[in-house]
Amino acid sequence: MKYLLLACATALVVISCNKEQTLDVPLNRTQKLYGNNKTDAAPEMPTRWTTKEYRVVFTKLDGSDSVVTDLQTACKKDDFLQFFENYSGKHHTANDKCSTGEGDIYNFRWEFSDNDDSLNFYNCDRYFDYRTFKVSVKDFSDGEFTIAYPAPFIVNNVPVDTVRIEHVFQKN
Repeated sequence: MKYLLLACATALVVISCNKEQTLDVPLNRTQKLYGNNKTDAAPEMPTRWTTKEYRVVFTKLDGSDSVVTDLQTACKKDDFLQFFENYSGKHHTANDKCSTGEGDIYNFRWEFSDNDDSLNFYNCDRYFDYRTFKVSVKDFSDGEFTIAYPAPFIVNNVPVDTVRIEHVFQKN
């Protein structure tokens, strides 16, 4: 009888070890950002990020914020960004061009830094007006994220750092 119990216990261990076990590992920010864009030559449906909202935040002398929306240049409202697994990216200017000589696609580089709390852009000046810059990343989810960065605000020829730009991007 005890051999029968031992055989059953051994069989249970073998059966339980042979089950296929899966582990749900959450995607990190980098993987969420590029989505299914493995390389810029991938045939899959590309993950695109468009501006959902563009905000200019003015900090008043009393410390409160005043937010103005819809100040983004009209010709950039239909633009979108693509991020790729190899840290390259593409800025697509879409249909509404900012100038007659503007191209359709501009390449840029990107990377996360500061424990994924910052996003660095290189050569993305056609979209952000800065050739190389670092932005803070806020409210990051699978389908939406917000970046924020200070913008120079000049009063009497003196720059004041009380203005920040916030882009809310959504995945399309």
